[in-house]
Amino acid sequence: MSKPKVLIIGKVFSESDNFKEFCEKFEVVTYLYLKKESFIDALQKEFHDISAIWVGHGGLMSRYDGSFPLNSDTLDYFPKSLKIIALPSIGVDRHDLSELKKRSIILTNTPALASGQVADTALYHVLNAFRFYSALDSSLRKFKNTLETKINLTSEIFDPETGCPIEQDFNIPFSLGSRIGGRDVRSPKGRIAGIVGLGGIGQELAKRLNVIGMQVHYCKRNKLTDEEFNSIGVTSLVYHATFEELLPIVDILIFCVPLAPDTHYLLNKETIYKCKKGIKIVNVGRGKCINENDLIEALKSGQVSFAGLDVFEDEPRVSENLLKRLDVSVTPHSGSSTIDNEMLSAKNCQDNIINVLLEGGNGLTAVN
Repeated sequence: MSKPKVLIIGKVFSESDNFKEFCEKFEVVTYLYLKKESFIDALQKEFHDISAIWVGHGGLMSRYDGSFPLNSDTLDYFPKSLKIIALPSIGVDRHDLSELKKRSIILTNTPALASGQVADTALYHVLNAFRFYSALDSSLRKFKNTLETKINLTSEIFDPETGCPIEQDFNIPFSLGSRIGGRDVRSPKGRIAGIVGLGGIGQELAKRLNVIGMQVHYCKRNKLTDEEFNSIGVTSLVYHATFEELLPIVDILIFCVPLAPDTHYLLNKETIYKCKKGIKIVNVGRGKCINENDLIEALKSGQVSFAGLDVFEDEPRVSENLLKRLDVSVTPHSGSSTIDNEMLSAKNCQDNIINVLLEGGNGLTAVN
């Protein structure tokens, strides 16, 4: 009896005994997605009899052809033999779950396994927001001198259009670097952080913010149970029933939510101006949770004093209006980009495929 055929798209972690055992159970074939047309052609020819697809990180995204969503326009090309598609990450907002279900294709994701790594990235941006590390880094690379770096950033004039301190022709012998472009550099200790969405990432972030002395507030659909609260181990965690209730209280607002109809453009011109003047924004959730045009205008006006972004509205492209600013720190959607996550997500995808194809299950982490 032939083994079920599994198609691996992209790169997956293969340096483990788990992977070797997986390859003994299945006929494993690999494919590198570059162009939509080529992939569709391959699905109808050499991959016409696959039972499962294991998607590697970025497996359905190409620098040449953008992303390949699973929807009514693409799913008609997939073989009837396909039972499961296993994703290595948590986000499924690009895919049509109802269309997949209609075709009896189980879609699984990889939830919460990289929550700690994403929370680390959020913490990086939080520290940047208060301490301006990214601006100092950029200036030091330019001047190649620690004294000159801080002196040149000490300018009291901040250009709202460029998001950079305006270099002034003045002669001072020393600057501590406690003010940058007329803005105070402060410790985050004692400040109020508002986490939007207290799932796995939000909970891990709450632990980290608590350690550096921040007061942590959060909003989510339902208040944490006593058991959930105790498991986080944070001394103080203040609940707000609505996003709007959170806004006027916090010094920094951190988005850890997935994209859904009620989180699309959650931060916009109206909600930004319900925040304190000089609010700081961090987003490690989904890019479209923030209206970037409104965010840029708020940075120019000073209503927002800093933004730290790991995700963007029009990924993979990033607005030049964000990249040129020193009051914005950016990372390229790399919150979960660790070998640890590759290992964990690979095992999760393997377990889901084994459950569906060999054990007759419905997927361990099915989303449809």
